[in-house]
Amino acid sequence: MEKINYYEGDDDEFSEYVFVFSDGNSLSLSENGYIKKLKFMIIIKAEDLNIKMENIDKN
Repeated sequence: MEKINYYEGDDDEFSEYVFVFSDGNSLSLSENGYIKKLKFMIIIKAEDLNIKMENIDKN
């Protein structure tokens, strides 16, 4: 994995994680209730693996 982009959602929409892989592929996950429970674990794992995580405003 190359990096993780975190797009902050507005009040009426979910935030979104985009996991970008070194082969150019990506995986997008909306931060619904299940993913929101894992947020801290995603951040810690990214730090452990030295993967850059960037917060990006959707607007």
